[in-house]
Amino acid sequence: MKTNMHIGILAFAVYLLITSPLIIFDINHNYDNLMMPIRTLLGKQHAALYEFSFPNMVGHVKELLSSFGRLWFITFHTNPQDQIVLESHMDKTNGNIFLSFISLGALIWFLLKNRRPGYDIFAISLLTIIAAFIMYPSYNLEYYLMSVLTLMAVAIGFTLNALPKSISLIIVGIFIIVNILSVFTLSDKYGLYIRRELVYKTMPAIGDRSYELQTYGELLKPEFTYAGWRYLFKHYGKTPSKSNVDPVLGWIYQDEISKDTPELRVVVADTVIPKFEIEPIATFQSGVYTSYVFNNQLPSNTTNPRSKNASQVSGYRLESIEIPLQNIFETDQILSEKNNQQVKRDLR
Repeated sequence: MKTNMHIGILAFAVYLLITSPLIIFDINHNYDNLMMPIRTLLGKQHAALYEFSFPNMVGHVKELLSSFGRLWFITFHTNPQDQIVLESHMDKTNGNIFLSFISLGALIWFLLKNRRPGYDIFAISLLTIIAAFIMYPSYNLEYYLMSVLTLMAVAIGFTLNALPKSISLIIVGIFIIVNILSVFTLSDKYGLYIRRELVYKTMPAIGDRSYELQTYGELLKPEFTYAGWRYLFKHYGKTPSKSNVDPVLGWIYQDEISKDTPELRVVVADTVIPKFEIEPIATFQSGVYTSYVFNNQLPSNTTNPRSKNASQVSGYRLESIEIPLQNIFETDQILSEKNNQQVKRDLR
């Protein structure tokens, strides 16, 4: 009994050590993850779930198989943001179906070869995660499979070890060479350096004045998809008094949101070039990103944000800046076409 207690305490200590980065992150972000179950039970926050449907499950199976293929190889001349970052620019490379079935075969063979006491937990964990990913009625992304891909790498390694040594060395050698080439041909057009330079260029125009930050791009819900810009401006420049991210994440940094009207408004266009009916007082560009600085006041020729005719872009109002509706509809049409193209690629 005493030994079991020591093992339990040691296991708990190891668990705390391993998860300590996540715990520190949560403490610095107002207990975002730890409080999620409580907020859900109290009805303060709800997950955006889809209806449980067979087509949705089929889509998740396709995403699963694609990930099994991408584990071996992605492609050359791509960029990390499109390949591994959530909600980037909808240009992810689909996994090769032949490599997908090699991974699946390696996993099945591994599970069958290790059907003995002590290995059950491995199979149960793996199959439970896969089943949850397939059946969960939501927009399931590849990064939800990180734990599966880690276990998959173990299964593939086990399978390679069972092959003749000469064949294993050839496969591993090709894998290393191809993926080194993939890494060295990566583009940094959406990278941190490019984004940071835009912040550095924009801050002198802001100076000591307060400002509101808003983001605009080709993806829907900019308060989610471009939320990282607020952190970049805070870290490399100065904290915005307000931002279009506040309604979603503002509860994490409540003391940083000002009730006063900021002096300036900064609009960051993420890989698009919007047209405004008023001229900005300053414009800056870094790679595919552009920032526009405006005086934060309602000009006479701009639609009042409280008016029914106020322009609404991707779920939020630009208030003192009106983007012509024609441009908004064109952007939505382009986004719709891009979504359709992605679905067609997934079906293939």
